[in-house]
Amino acid sequence: MSDFLKNLRSTHRGAPPRPSGPTRKEIGDRYGLGSERRKMTDRRGPFPPQSQYKETDETTEYLPIIKESIATMAASLERMAENQESLIQAQIKQHESVGTFFENLNQILMDRVVPTLDAASQSKPIQKGTTSYASGTHHTKDEVIEIIRDMRKKRSTFAEIAQALMDKGIPTFSGRGDWHAQTIHRLCKES
Repeated sequence: MSDFLKNLRSTHRGAPPRPSGPTRKEIGDRYGLGSERRKMTDRRGPFPPQSQYKETDETTEYLPIIKESIATMAASLERMAENQESLIQAQIKQHESVGTFFENLNQILMDRVVPTLDAASQSKPIQKGTTSYASGTHHTKDEVIEIIRDMRKKRSTFAEIAQALMDKGIPTFSGRGDWHAQTIHRLCKES
């Protein structure tokens, strides 16, 4: 059995442990106070000693400076609050001005532009579904859809219809790009 276990057994049975090095008594005053104990007045209590709360000359000297600094900070904070309030009031006025501008612009448009648009629309009758969908073409959207239906009745594929529309120079409804089989298929489903 190891020395550790023997030592553990001996301390367990009540035998005093054998010290492995010098004891405090042998060391003397190097690490501890020896036999001297602290007095009750030297021990720390729940409150610090009263001497720490006494005003010193330095505290009385700095108190007026501290009070002046606090008063300066309070005045600065008041000025900041006033500036913030005036900034908020300016932003409110700005938003009201923008709102008034758009209300006036709306009124001008309603008074001057809408009546001219109404007069223009009354002079030209709108033909339902026959207007040109792209500038410079002579084919309307209804005519293109009719061409697609006729070709589908003749058993043309979607790709053949797309190619035929491109060969005839008929632009797409957006006026950009080329005709594709998927577009023709979608148009046939919609109509």
